[in-house]
Amino acid sequence: MKRKAALLTALLLSVGLAGCGTEKDSSMEAPELLEPVDVKMDIATARTGDIYQLSAYNGEVVPYTEGLSFTVDGYLEAINVMMGDMVQEGDVLAVLSEEHIAEQIESLEDEIDDLVTMGEFSDRQAAADIEIAREELEMLHEAGTFGYTGGVKELEIRKLELELEEARQLRSLELQKKQEALRALQDKVGKNEITAPFSGRIVYVSDGKKGDAVLGYTPVIYMADDSRLGLNAEYVSESAVNSADRVCAKIMEKEYEISYIPYENSELVKMALAGEEMKARFSLETEDAALCAGQFAVIMVYQLYREDVLTIPINALYRDGSGQYVYRQVDGARVRCDVKAGLTTDTKAEILEGLEEGDMVYVQD
Repeated sequence: MKRKAALLTALLLSVGLAGCGTEKDSSMEAPELLEPVDVKMDIATARTGDIYQLSAYNGEVVPYTEGLSFTVDGYLEAINVMMGDMVQEGDVLAVLSEEHIAEQIESLEDEIDDLVTMGEFSDRQAAADIEIAREELEMLHEAGTFGYTGGVKELEIRKLELELEEARQLRSLELQKKQEALRALQDKVGKNEITAPFSGRIVYVSDGKKGDAVLGYTPVIYMADDSRLGLNAEYVSESAVNSADRVCAKIMEKEYEISYIPYENSELVKMALAGEEMKARFSLETEDAALCAGQFAVIMVYQLYREDVLTIPINALYRDGSGQYVYRQVDGARVRCDVKAGLTTDTKAEILEGLEEGDMVYVQD
């Protein structure tokens, strides 16, 4: 019995080994696995529409603001407003003292008068010295003793004439310099006030006190005009805006056209030194009464904008070693279809070749 059992086992093993040969029964091959079995699929339609790359930046509606400064250097006399005050166009907001300017003007006028007076006296003295030397030279000629002494006297006269001319030129230059300084000071008179350029609200006042030195063109007060609105947003560069196909703002589900406001170089330096956060600034091209300061806005920057192109959802597009493809629905079956894609975004893909409008494609859920 043991021998019969051993022969039966050997027979069964030989049959099993024959089934593992190199030739395979085609009817036993596994079907191609299109996608992992646990991936859920949905169906979408290839449609003609627009595609673009969109960058979004958070922003806020803000009133128009303007920094106000004196046009001359000076010493502060008074600031007449406080933060939050409402002012009218033309109101005097701050004043520089003109006492120091008046003192400088008076001092320069005295210096100019002294320079002219002393110059006239010096010129008369020098002219008299020259005249005396000429008379002495004439006496030498008349006495017939010109010789060496006469030659020396001529050189002396020439020297006195050159010294007089040089003194006049130097005095003229000094006088011109003082007169220019006087005109500059006189030009400052009457420019010691900051007046409101429009009716609005004071949003910033410097903490300067009476007598403090103030530099011209340095903002002392900031005013806001709530009737003129703009936008501040997360920073986006001017070059990015200029290269965009469209830039707009979405506020309360409505889109508004906007324009970028670039910074002056001096503003950039000042912000960098102060460690301030850079903001992008835009003007609002609208007079919509529904808008007001403080509203949330989204700045939308559209790039590579293409209209009326064939698109499918981005998760319907696949790629492998042979290229890009989709799965079309054909008679209820899923069929691979090679395609050529153009622009792709986070949500869409542009199809250049391989599909037509209305084709149904499978989309990963």
